[in-house]
Amino acid sequence: MNRREFNKRETVRHIRSVFLSLYAKGGIDSLTIHALCRECGIAKSTFYLYFEDKYAVLDAIEEELLSGLRLICHDLSDCDMDDVQNGRPLVRAKEAIRFLRSRGDEFRTLLGRYGDPRFSYKWKKDIESSFMERFRAEMQDDASAAIACTIFSSALIGLYTHFLFDAPDISEEKFSIILGNLLKYSLYDFRAFAT
Repeated sequence: MNRREFNKRETVRHIRSVFLSLYAKGGIDSLTIHALCRECGIAKSTFYLYFEDKYAVLDAIEEELLSGLRLICHDLSDCDMDDVQNGRPLVRAKEAIRFLRSRGDEFRTLLGRYGDPRFSYKWKKDIESSFMERFRAEMQDDASAAIACTIFSSALIGLYTHFLFDAPDISEEKFSIILGNLLKYSLYDFRAFAT
């Protein structure tokens, strides 16, 4: 990477970092381009080289986080449930906790007091998209699969949120067991309709 590319990347990283700091204090409505540029120490024209508006910065941050989670969800949706069935941690779930830890400040900002409700909705839809085929295959009933997958996606976001805000020191092994049991319950034990 040449010096110019490095400088561009660092400028974007700095804008995003300052954006998150200001966003955490009052949400998107209280954040102005003027204040963002002042805090970044850049001209507005520099900001507009990289982003159309403040919503574009938010969208870029959210999309980067969600794309990382999509890869993890894809791996989890293909997992072999033998470990979970035998009371062992779901090995692939460790990737999720590592990713959450590495990007924890960003997640806490987006899920916190001034967070964007659209972020949780997009995240939920991504999880459902990743897991729906697995739920349909296991349940053999589209209606039950849809309900179970929706419950799983909501519960998974709840688990991640609990970890981020209330239990950041949980071990990878414990987290993997909880996530595995959540998936196991949703796939095998949950029934939407009595048979």
